[in-house]
Amino acid sequence: MTGPAGNVGTAEGALDVILDVVDRAQASLCEVAMLRIDAGFHSATLLAGLEARGINYVSRLRANPALDREAAPHMKRPVEGRPAPPRMWLRELRYQAETWDRARLVILVVKEREDDLLLDRFFLVTSLTLAEMSREDILEHYRARGTAEGHMAS
Repeated sequence: MTGPAGNVGTAEGALDVILDVVDRAQASLCEVAMLRIDAGFHSATLLAGLEARGINYVSRLRANPALDREAAPHMKRPVEGRPAPPRMWLRELRYQAETWDRARLVILVVKEREDDLLLDRFFLVTSLTLAEMSREDILEHYRARGTAEGHMAS
């Protein structure tokens, strides 16, 4: 690790560990079909390493000004206004972070919350195509990570 304690990014050192675990699992346990990755771990090198191994992934992205600009046209409530149950809608974007070698599919998740004036949003990056898995299924797969984490904590 580099830098003063407490100032090291979440993904610092994670790349080697994650790819090592994936390689060992594939060599001795099973084929790794897909990874769900938390927002702090989606380095360009990790994404490229997974892609080179043919392993799909879904990762949450931290919002940034470039993503917010891409999302802006989709951050409007439908004309009919607020319904009783809050709504959610998904849009696909093509986005290339400065450190990435190419643009990737990003799913924008826009959420309406009861009593909130503004819409909420978050972003998922994936190696999947929409022909392989729908936007809704990609989101559902990402959300399943909480279930897995719950089993590990018990």
